[in-house]
Amino acid sequence: MNFAAYVKKEYRDSLASITHEDGTARIQTVTREQNELMYDLLTEAKNQGQIPVLLNTSFNVAGKPILNTYKDAFKIMDKEDMNGLIIKSKYLPDITVFKKQ
Repeated sequence: MNFAAYVKKEYRDSLASITHEDGTARIQTVTREQNELMYDLLTEAKNQGQIPVLLNTSFNVAGKPILNTYKDAFKIMDKEDMNGLIIKSKYLPDITVFKKQ
């Protein structure tokens, strides 16, 4: 299901990537029965004190075409502010995230 809901003011800075100019975001919920991998990933993020939100994009950088290879994905992750990648049901964290903590 998709919903357009207001993002609470205290979360707008943390969720700037998903928050539209009018303060709303499009939400899609997931149950474990619908998608076990996504549900478990979001649950683990919450368990680790993170906001359990994933941003779904076409995975391209402004002015560049949509990527076509894993190599392109790693190049983008290295240059952009990303926490990690999910490739073929495997989560690959950006190790610099752990160095910052």
